[in-house]
Amino acid sequence: MKIEDFWNNAYLACLARLPPEDAEKQASEATNRCIEFWQSNMERRGLHTSAPFWKDQDVTWVPLAGDEYREIIKRRSANEEQSQ
Repeated sequence: MKIEDFWNNAYLACLARLPPEDAEKQASEATNRCIEFWQSNMERRGLHTSAPFWKDQDVTWVPLAGDEYREIIKRRSANEEQSQ
């Protein structure tokens, strides 16, 4: 999505609930926040490496965070104990 498209969509969404001047400010703020977010997450998207974009990775190869991994192991252990 291009910045222009994003801003137009944000403006129309804001316009449904705000006066035009406030909708314009809100749309600009939303656009700036979106740009800041994706710029700060460039590494995750793979732009600085030869790795595939984060969103294009095969779901089976995406590593889980430590807490998520531990939760899966707990569930597996509980299921194995119940089945015995």
